[in-house]
Amino acid sequence: MQNPRSWAILSISGDFSPDEITKEINITPDYFHVKMNASKKAFWQIHSKLPADRPLEEHLWEILKKIASSRLAFKKIVLNLECVIYASVEFSDVEIGGIRLSPRLLTLIGNLGIGFELNPWLNDKLNQSELTATI
Repeated sequence: MQNPRSWAILSISGDFSPDEITKEINITPDYFHVKMNASKKAFWQIHSKLPADRPLEEHLWEILKKIASSRLAFKKIVLNLECVIYASVEFSDVEIGGIRLSPRLLTLIGNLGIGFELNPWLNDKLNQSELTATI
């Protein structure tokens, strides 16, 4: 059985200055962007740098460790912004039934005001009929 490949990013979006967030929490983002139109929507992201073959939970802890020292300032900043961890998991083996996350991790994500979105996807090697047969 092959472990599913996974990735995760923390994304903050809304009407703000990425430089101000960087200064407030003292973390340099892996990506930021400001759309210069009527909405002035900005994006600020940090990514897990772990290899894709590591379990999803490790990717999530990697991100949370980056903000740990600034968690109080972080929590205050994201109150009025959209803050989500986007995670993606590639299922390439029909014997993998799902992904389980620890209660401690889920509680910490929620307490920080962070949403969570999981995007599972099938490897091209795995066809839909194989997956359906195992559910």
